Amino acid sequence: MGLPTFRQNIHAQQPSSVNIHYLNHVLEVGERRAIEASEDIISGSGLNLLRKGARIDNHMKERLLEHKLRKPLEATLQVGDAVTADQVVTVAERLLDQHAMLRSLYTSGAAQALNLLLRDYATSPILQSLLTVYAEHREAKLDHAVAVSLLTMGMAQKLTRNSEDRARLMLTGWPRKVKATRVESPGRPGPRRKTDRHRR
Repeated sequence: MGLPTFRQNIHAQQPSSVNIHYLNHVLEVGERRAIEASEDIISGSGLNLLRKGARIDNHMKERLLEHKLRKPLEATLQVGDAVTADQVVTVAERLLDQHAMLRSLYTSGAAQALNLLLRDYATSPILQSLLTVYAEHREAKLDHAVAVSLLTMGMAQKLTRNSEDRARLMLTGWPRKVKATRVESPGRPGPRRKTDRHRR
């Protein structure tokens, strides 16, 4: 049996409502970058809400919030000029050079750390979009996300020899930090949204 990938992990979910805080971050980034549906966005009941290639903007906000989605919104978006694998490598190399503690977690050296870090990222448009939204919304967050991923993957290698358990631990480094954009920023509470369905 193959190791779990980020793509398999994020798709293995039940239909769920769109997180308004994450959507707000997407719309904010969309003012500076093109963001579009990477595939048809389908509701949990099978309704096609947006066609592949449709731009994600404020006109689509209410439509997306009114439905549960078959796939998480972040799994169906493509961000223009997304953070690239080369950018991630550059940050990772710098962090490994600066922090002996990070280097010490990898018995095969920094090259192994970079290979592990890029295993999912280089082949995952989903993760590229998530990281781009996360990094652009908050200053210095790209460094933070990459550092946490290096730390998580290094610790996973120390904690278990089981390849599947290690892979699952490694995966937590990306989603946990990158998907922090799904939580509203501290100190910036927003009004609780009410739909017609909630008012009834």
